Amino acid sequence: ASADQRAGRAGRTGPGVAIRLWSKVEHGTRPPHLPPAITAVELSGLVLDLARAGITDPATVPFLDPPPADHWDAATTVLRRLGALDTEGEVTELGSRMADLPLHPRLARTVADGRRTWLACLLAALLEDRDVLRGRPADLPADLAVRLALLLDPDRHHPAADGRALRRARERARDLARRAGLDTVQAGGDEPPDPGEIGATLVKGFPERVARARPGVRGRFVLADGRSAKLSRKDDLIDARGLLALDLGGRPKDPTINRAVRLEAAVDHLVYGTPDLDATVADLARQWGVTASPGGRHDGRGTRNALLGLGGGAYLEVIGPDPDQPPPPGPRPFGLDDIDDPALLTWAARVPDIDVWVAWARARGIDPGDPSTMQRTTPTGKVLQWRLTAPPPEGDGVLPFLIEWPGVTPAADAAPGITLTALELHHPDPAMAGRLAEHAIPVDVAVGPRRIAATLLAPTGVVELG
Repeated sequence: ASADQRAGRAGRTGPGVAIRLWSKVEHGTRPPHLPPAITAVELSGLVLDLARAGITDPATVPFLDPPPADHWDAATTVLRRLGALDTEGEVTELGSRMADLPLHPRLARTVADGRRTWLACLLAALLEDRDVLRGRPADLPADLAVRLALLLDPDRHHPAADGRALRRARERARDLARRAGLDTVQAGGDEPPDPGEIGATLVKGFPERVARARPGVRGRFVLADGRSAKLSRKDDLIDARGLLALDLGGRPKDPTINRAVRLEAAVDHLVYGTPDLDATVADLARQWGVTASPGGRHDGRGTRNALLGLGGGAYLEVIGPDPDQPPPPGPRPFGLDDIDDPALLTWAARVPDIDVWVAWARARGIDPGDPSTMQRTTPTGKVLQWRLTAPPPEGDGVLPFLIEWPGVTPAADAAPGITLTALELHHPDPAMAGRLAEHAIPVDVAVGPRRIAATLLAPTGVVELG
């Protein structure tokens, strides 16, 4: 029908000829009309808008062409995963805030999260339209951080940058910020954020786009659905242990990652257990020349700690029994009740979203356990809260437990002066290396007798803690 309509234009004001660049046979096999858009597009935005109006059954809507049932169900699944719908299909409070934003629900989820609103607005402006870098995807960097840096700094140059598209994206980000109730003047400046913050912001809206590097195969990543995806070996993200694959191209069975951002875990803290916290803190101060800052008590757990910053957002937790608390109802954590001398017991991996990390591990037959909420009271009376999994017993302290902080970590208040230069891990079970790789953390496990040791640079020299 479209071709016939255009042929009519050739004779609008006089005799004319329409020349088609395909054969009569091909023309005859073409469908009379294109399929209705509702049967081909992704429906999560429509489903959310209708759910907000109290409509959860598409059969109650007089569509000219009803949406395919599988498309509707897929959209409902996405919205539930994003937290926009409850198990009954009703809109949640978060879903209402998402529906107020003129964005696809995935991008609206990142803005509505509220923790990094200005960054989320910038990223949404970059992702909702065409790429601000023009050219063949194979010739462009995949890292979204490159595009964000151009958006934040109008004076920054890139040979493939589309200046007009960047200006539109800047205006769009400001508009989204206003709609989200954010004062862009106080939004946090125009300094490029840490790449980890970009991934942590976007993973809320794209939890099933998580990818892990395939061990031993450079440039290959495993997607959450089990497919293998490839990244150009020349790309700066080639060494990433984990990615958020935002834009896939090429063949569906063997896609190419066109746009992505790093999504990795990091060393959060090392757990140094002791039967006597005060004595150990004093010993470390004499040996290292730095006194650990008081951390606080773990309410109901019978422990307290002191902290030493290790650089890079990591810290050393010196933890021991708290004599000012009554004995806990169960054993103290990390086997503290059974040690006679100070020792490096285990470590924690900081993750951007602990629920995403646990879901990934469980999909691969590894169960880190359900995350639990913990808290401790600082010497100033402030209550810190975080979420974590239990240390995996089969890991013998070599495998980390996972931890997610809602904001600033204790490393910000830990006494400075120490730098972690290396973390050495050994375990007799070769499978432990694969287990650790599933957490996308840039630390490796070697096969050998169980060993966990940290090399530290202190004011008094190099120290090995084991």
